[in-house]
Amino acid sequence: MSASMKQGIVALAQLSRLSFELSRCAPPFCIQLRSYAARKGKREAIKKAKRAEIKSVEKKEWKPKRLLVKQQVFTAERPTPDSDWLARVPSDDVYLKAFYPAPILSVAAAVAQQREVNSVQMYNNLQGHVFITLYLDMRMEKKNKFLEPFKTTVRLPHYFEHGEDKSVLVLCKTTADQTKARECGATIAGGVELIKQMEKGQLDKGDFELIIATTDILPDLMALRGYLRRQFPNNRNGSLGPDVVQLVEGYIKGIKCEALKPEGVHSYANVDVKIGTLRQTSSPTHFCAYRQARRSVNCSLTLSCP
Repeated sequence: MSASMKQGIVALAQLSRLSFELSRCAPPFCIQLRSYAARKGKREAIKKAKRAEIKSVEKKEWKPKRLLVKQQVFTAERPTPDSDWLARVPSDDVYLKAFYPAPILSVAAAVAQQREVNSVQMYNNLQGHVFITLYLDMRMEKKNKFLEPFKTTVRLPHYFEHGEDKSVLVLCKTTADQTKARECGATIAGGVELIKQMEKGQLDKGDFELIIATTDILPDLMALRGYLRRQFPNNRNGSLGPDVVQLVEGYIKGIKCEALKPEGVHSYANVDVKIGTLRQTSSPTHFCAYRQARRSVNCSLTLSCP
């Protein structure tokens, strides 16, 4: 082999080695890729399948959100047990409450059972309060109209210690009425000077649960109508009248009654209220008082004793 041929072979070997090193150091994006067209008729078949799927899906009628919410409200009813559940009767005196409906008792029988459980020999809690649950139907004549949740105070015929602390502001012109209001348990009682303090911001309406006023100071109180808003005294909630003693005692000695609606429901409301203590004698007059309060807000009532 001649010397020129040897030099040519060495040069070719060096070039192949150099190309191999360069291929190892080359980044991925330098690698050549090939893309081929889809098979004939494949794209058309995919489009045809999509069109068939769109046709098979039923189109939903669009409705505004407010109408959907109202429709849910209309169909919401207070859950009631069915006839099969109520027909279950335990065969023994001892049974699991989860598998049988609660017994239906008269008011006198229910209170008697509570007295027996809270007697001195058992829980020794005869000063405990007796509660009832009221179910109110808040629907009106129109399907899309409902009564708003309300708060009121019910004066029961027979007073008992309810254990509620109440703050009352009483506004009346005469000194005699102011003295009577303080004797009945008013937090603050005064006249025009208290109205001026509220105008200057020295007295805050949020410090009082109720503001009571007599009719003689009403013209001076009209300047605070925009500030008091819902706390402005009126005849409907028993915070305005000529007799200050009746107004203050009706709220101080009354029982708070608040209607609460379940979340997302407007057609009914629940009220849990006290009707007395276990030491009191059973009397239907307290139930009559709550029925009278129900009529004042124009809603139907169902009563149960928990």
